[in-house]
Amino acid sequence: MQSLEQINLLVRNCTDCPLSNGRTNSVPGEGNPQADVMFIGEGPGYYEDLHGRPFVGRAGKLLGRLLASINLVREDVFIANMVKCRPPGNRDPALLR
Repeated sequence: MQSLEQINLLVRNCTDCPLSNGRTNSVPGEGNPQADVMFIGEGPGYYEDLHGRPFVGRAGKLLGRLLASINLVREDVFIANMVKCRPPGNRDPALLR
């Protein structure tokens, strides 16, 4: 079985689909790999692509406030996206085939 670090390295270097051509950074998941709670987004947005981290834009700020309301922080949960690279113009990734 691969470690989370190995999977993140594969994600960061992936060029298996056309989404890799337009990205600044791929966005692997992050957080507590043993968490009881996982948040999964559709795909990275502008700020996620810029920083290479999931949920750091407006959605990330909302997520932070929601987590705080139940006495959790990002490090308590695991956060990822289904698609690891930002689709151009935030389009539906399926339309890129």
